[in-house]
Amino acid sequence: MNVFATSPAHGPAREARAEIDAVAVTLRESAAPFDRRGVADRLARAVGALYAVLDTTLEAPAHHDGLVECARVLAEARRMLAASASPPEPALLRAIGALDATYARVSRSAEEVVDLMLARRGDLRGGAYAEARATRPFQASVGVPRLHALARAPALSPLSLDPASPALVAKPRPKPPPKPRTIEELRAAASAKPAPPPEPAADPGPAGSVAVAAEPEEGEILRRVARDCLEDVAALRSLRKPIPTETWLDQAPFEQRLLDNVDAFAALGEAALPSVTLFHAEAPAPDPSRGFAVALVLGCVEGTDTADVAVATMKQSAPEELPGFAEGFVLAPNPAIDAELAPLLDAPNPALVAVAIDVLGARGSLPADAPERVLPRADAGLTRRLATALGRALPKTKALAVLSNLLDDEPDDELFAIACASLLRRGDGDVRQRLRDTLRARVPGRIVQATRLLALSGRQDDLPLLLEGVALAPNAVTIDALARHGHPDAASALIALLDSPDEGVAPAAAEALDLLTGAGLRETVQVPWTPGVAPPDGSPPPTRAVSKPIGDRLAWERWFATARGRLDPRAKLRGGLPFAPSMIVDELESTAPPARRSEAALELVIATGVGARFTTTTWVGRQRRELAELRAHVRSLGSAAGAWWFAGAAVTSR
Repeated sequence: MNVFATSPAHGPAREARAEIDAVAVTLRESAAPFDRRGVADRLARAVGALYAVLDTTLEAPAHHDGLVECARVLAEARRMLAASASPPEPALLRAIGALDATYARVSRSAEEVVDLMLARRGDLRGGAYAEARATRPFQASVGVPRLHALARAPALSPLSLDPASPALVAKPRPKPPPKPRTIEELRAAASAKPAPPPEPAADPGPAGSVAVAAEPEEGEILRRVARDCLEDVAALRSLRKPIPTETWLDQAPFEQRLLDNVDAFAALGEAALPSVTLFHAEAPAPDPSRGFAVALVLGCVEGTDTADVAVATMKQSAPEELPGFAEGFVLAPNPAIDAELAPLLDAPNPALVAVAIDVLGARGSLPADAPERVLPRADAGLTRRLATALGRALPKTKALAVLSNLLDDEPDDELFAIACASLLRRGDGDVRQRLRDTLRARVPGRIVQATRLLALSGRQDDLPLLLEGVALAPNAVTIDALARHGHPDAASALIALLDSPDEGVAPAAAEALDLLTGAGLRETVQVPWTPGVAPPDGSPPPTRAVSKPIGDRLAWERWFATARGRLDPRAKLRGGLPFAPSMIVDELESTAPPARRSEAALELVIATGVGARFTTTTWVGRQRRELAELRAHVRSLGSAAGAWWFAGAAVTSR
């Protein structure tokens, strides 16, 4: 274990990084004439030096050198600004004051590092940490992305100090020409015309030569290959998502192609990194897939700098691109993403706060003080996202307290459903009574979700309430939930729904009966390959054979009349057999549609208390590995087959 893993410089370095961003914003508001390109270069170099601090520990020489270099270039930037500060301009003076404070902070941190290094010089000189950390050998990604460690200089975010309104910048007045003193000088000045700029002379080349296209340089070739990789990553974003005719397992080849392109990009080395932001900037219109490529590709290269560049690019992007960035951040392996996204919880832009909540919640790295930072904003959308994240993140005690408080504060219907689901995910038992009370009170707008969640978490004697919920709101959600509850006496109610005039209810009832009983009453039908899309020439659409439960009520009644005596009303059923948690894992490993797998994942964590980190939207390779682990885990629970409740005190969601 590295005893020097935490340095006193890490915190000040992060604060200095944020302060430099604030200085850049202030300078863009300034109308003073100063060397904007030169100052921007110094600020960018200061940020690059801070990356060396953040990505190293005390034993690395670059740790102290980065602080010294940062202080040096900050002092240069300060001198350049001070030379332009006459007459005083408020924004410029604020920037100079902020640079002074940042310089002092970084200098103090450098002195602390020196003192600590001197105090530990014996350990650092002869200990196990005297050698520099070597770059890891390149390894290909198989099923899940690798975190590539490259030998390179820090990647820097594009930093511009160009003013938001160029017209505000004070331009020096040109020196007026001398006043004519005689009539001849006056006439000469009146007739004078500005000389046209000289035209560049064409290079004739050697005599008798034929013009040929210049060979592209090696750097240009690398940039072209890098751009091709980025284009493929962006295109494969949508291909890795199942369509109605595909299963989650069908996405594995697309995901491997995506990972191959990420690996190929990383293999190009340092020269390829600038291509990422250029690829994003050249989009003719907002493109979420390009945002996905930026977040994922940079998130597969080790370092605080790459994560910071991806986040900085996102902050300057159109709102339509944010879902793509969020998806890429969730799938990327770089742990620095968590630290770089956490400050966005305080961002003025709610859309950026939403991305931070979603990503950090999905990654399980939401800061412990996130509720105190988000809830005071009184933003309904952000509160819902936080409630969703609390189903996976934060210590259990605090998450349960925050979610319970949200339910006590008279939430809207959507927040009520989200908070109840998150409470169930975290193993709360009291929320089931809230759901029962909601169904008894027939609260409008909450019947569907209350029925669904109580069916997943309730006991045997909750059947009457569930039947009432289905009667009040018969739809695919409540009907599927009734089947997952598993009470044999629900079969007669489901059979009655086969005659419903609602075109969505009868098929849902047939699917629910098949899930509950496993009767095998199925038929093979031809359905269009692409529902709702007809060939342009008017010909019949192509079809495929699909097996589905029959919707004939009489056939189901005949089966139920003969099978009813074999169905034990004291046992929870799944597919006609006493329910066991491994059956949920079977469903997750099956070729069920994405919506069914998502519901099964929620049922697994509610019914067993395990699988809280499992998600059906991550890499196929990761899902396969986690499902194998979950199967071994649920087998060890030792629960009796046919029980309604498995999440006992011994197994809880952490």
